[in-house]
Amino acid sequence: MTAASIPHSTSHEGRRATFAALFLFSLILGFVGALAVQLPNVRLHQLGVPGAAIGFSTALQALGIVIGAMLVVVTRARAGSAAIISLGGAVASLSLLALGNPMDIAGVSAWRFAMAIGTGAILTTAEYVLIARAAAGWRATAVAAFATFGIAGHAFAPAFIGLAGPDSE
Repeated sequence: MTAASIPHSTSHEGRRATFAALFLFSLILGFVGALAVQLPNVRLHQLGVPGAAIGFSTALQALGIVIGAMLVVVTRARAGSAAIISLGGAVASLSLLALGNPMDIAGVSAWRFAMAIGTGAILTTAEYVLIARAAAGWRATAVAAFATFGIAGHAFAPAFIGLAGPDSE
C-alpha cells in the first residue's frame, strides 16, 4: 500500500478511529517490546550469564530494530504497508515464541535479533501510516501522541514483571 493508495477519510470519525487504533497499537507494541527486552535479560541473569554477554545480546536486539526500520525504507514502496506489518508481525511473533525454548546465549541473541527486525519494521510502518493519514497541521501532534502511547506501554512492562514476578509462567 503506497501513500497514494491509503484511503483518506474526510470525516473526523474515520480519522479518529484510525488514530485510536494506531495509538492502541503503539501502547501494546511498547508493552510487548519492553517485555521482549526485559524478560530475556531476567532469564539470562537467573541462569548466571555474565552481564557483558547480556549487554551484548541486548545491543544486538537494538541493532535489529534499526535494521528493521531501514528495511522498511527500501521495501515499503514495493511491498506496501499492510504486507510489511504482516510479515514483521509474523517474524516478531515466531521469534518471540522461539525465545520460550531453552537455549544458550547465542540462540537467545539470534532470536532477539530476528524479533527486533520484525518489531522495527512494524513500528516504522505504523508511524508512516500515522503520518500519511494525519492532516498536515496535526502531524507533529499525532507523532508525539503515538510516541507517548508507546512509552506508556513500555513503562507498564516493569510494573507487570514486578507484580507477576520474574518466575511466573
